[in-house]
Amino acid sequence: MIKSDILDLMKQNKKEFYTPKEFHKKTGLAYRTVLHYCSIGKIKAVQRIVGGSWLIYHSELERFINDAKFN
Repeated sequence: MIKSDILDLMKQNKKEFYTPKEFHKKTGLAYRTVLHYCSIGKIKAVQRIVGGSWLIYHSELERFINDAKFN
């Protein structure tokens, strides 16, 4: 019971998107590199307005962290 409660709390705290600045801080990847990777599609991200700020999917943060563990 407690274990499932903790998992529910973790899911509630999980963000759907990260800004490039947040992604940079969490991964240690250079900020300008994050922006570049977003623009070339190496990091899955969206812009709500053409030329606007990027929003990076949470799954990309998980993928980046998992890739770093195995490389």
